[in-house]
Amino acid sequence: MVVKEHYWYFEEVVPKQTCDHIIKFGEEQKKELGKIGAKNSNESRLEESYRNSEICWLDESWIFNETIIYTNKANQMAKWNYDVVIPEKCQFTKYKLNQKYNWHQDGFAEPYNYPDGSLHNMTRKLSTIVSLSDSTEYEGGELEFAWYNNKGETHVQQCDAMLKKGSVVVFPSFVWHRVKPITSGTRYSLVLWSCGPQWR
Repeated sequence: MVVKEHYWYFEEVVPKQTCDHIIKFGEEQKKELGKIGAKNSNESRLEESYRNSEICWLDESWIFNETIIYTNKANQMAKWNYDVVIPEKCQFTKYKLNQKYNWHQDGFAEPYNYPDGSLHNMTRKLSTIVSLSDSTEYEGGELEFAWYNNKGETHVQQCDAMLKKGSVVVFPSFVWHRVKPITSGTRYSLVLWSCGPQWR
């Protein structure tokens, strides 16, 4: 799919106090290692050479209220205007020394198959990342995006705005991105996916 804007960001919009509150709350939850693989199957697996971070799932309304507004704003301002109707749970992510997430897309080839759930037949369309840490608290961990330019060349761009605490970036879930390895400190982030009906 061709888009003019591969991502849209807002610098330092989530209050630092709120970021700290989310970190404290997330640290109190039981965490697991992030996996890769298909969402609708038992094929998800650990592959620490590819993805290495600690995560937990948050479903608190006060967190959604602080973040979903930027998803909706970016959807309009970037002129994607995707039909999104429901968010998934938020993923709280903690990256420590040498942890990373290599190049990947957030979307899946097939819609969700949860007949008894609200996400049934829904497709991930927009991804939202909130930077809960400031770059003074860690080194490495840069967020990068990649796409082909009009010459067929791979274009890689670092999103410097996400080095600032409280910044938010929104992008179509099919856009390739990665988090580079942490070389010191700890990087915290919050990820939210917004879903809608299947692409037509």
